[in-house]
Amino acid sequence: TITLGVDLTAPVRLYNFSGGSLTDQNSLNALTANGAPSTAIGKDGEANGVYAFNGTSQYLSGSAVGLPSGSSARTLCSWVKPAK
Repeated sequence: TITLGVDLTAPVRLYNFSGGSLTDQNSLNALTANGAPSTAIGKDGEANGVYAFNGTSQYLSGSAVGLPSGSSARTLCSWVKPAK
């Protein structure tokens, strides 16, 4: 039996960008939009459901507090739709 001290049923942070929101699902960690990326219609037709970046100077940043650091294991997942 292996006992882990983490909850494997929920992500540490989850940002769904609903309505342009930059706050995680627990309302504890907000991201900052740098370089004024624009919002666009999301995959489900939701206004401001995604962010669009220019590829050079626009990005999201946030605090690393509470996230794995150093050589600790972690997984990062994102969905990206490149411009045509």
